[in-house]
Amino acid sequence: MTAAHSAVLRLLFDCLDHQTDVVIRRGVAAPNELGDIEFGTNTITVDRTCDFPQFVHTLAHELVHFERGPGDIGDERAEEQRVTEETARLLVPDEVLPSILEAAKPDRLAAELQVDEATVRLAITLTRQEREAAARAEPTTDEGTA
Repeated sequence: MTAAHSAVLRLLFDCLDHQTDVVIRRGVAAPNELGDIEFGTNTITVDRTCDFPQFVHTLAHELVHFERGPGDIGDERAEEQRVTEETARLLVPDEVLPSILEAAKPDRLAAELQVDEATVRLAITLTRQEREAAARAEPTTDEGTA
């Protein structure tokens, strides 16, 4: 089992702690979507056309939506971006990324984690941004002080 699969199972476990009657099915998702969630019936649908990496990503994505609850009306795009980023973080944790991100091979990581390459690329981008922000926030020391 990969780190991504463990993360999805942990998220499912946590969701079931809050709501015991979650239905997960493979079927036909909303048009132009790989998955969707119906909050009224606690039903997550993953499109039957998904291959395994897409299935893992889509299930994780919809479980993140489930955990967060319905987004605010009018804020759908921003909410979708937050969920997409949270899903990438969940499926591709920092510890699986190399310390030198330029050495990361998204195709290899995707194959190892059994997730889609786009998710790996997003995780690398987010990690790079976080590392750069952390480096900028570090105080600089003057050479003359001890």
